[in-house]
Amino acid sequence: MLSAFVALGFPLCKLTVGSDGLGGIAHLSSELVQLRAGVKLTHIACKGAGPAVADLVGGRIQSAFLTLASAMPQVKAGTLRAVGITGDRRMGVLPDVPTFAEQGLKGMGLEQWWGLLGPAGVAQPIVARPHA
Repeated sequence: MLSAFVALGFPLCKLTVGSDGLGGIAHLSSELVQLRAGVKLTHIACKGAGPAVADLVGGRIQSAFLTLASAMPQVKAGTLRAVGITGDRRMGVLPDVPTFAEQGLKGMGLEQWWGLLGPAGVAQPIVARPHA
């Protein structure tokens, strides 16, 4: 799953940028943009992806780094516009949205992964079930 930077059409400078919370991939993406592009973004930590989308649509923040799963309904509806993909390649569901590297901002190849974790003593049949 890759993050997409979405905005309401504002240029990438002197913006508020939301994320789903402090220290996650979305927050770190905004910090990396500041370093790579030499711009100042004011980070707003929202209480999850849903509130970040609501704050973006409601105009309380001007931009956000969101997972595609969080942003796609609003992007498809035309309420939000995807500006860039942080991964190394374009996404099949958003083929017209360039990566940050394609837009001249190198070193933004951030990807997110999800893992299923359990305590060390989980029984082998339970561990084998997701693999099946």
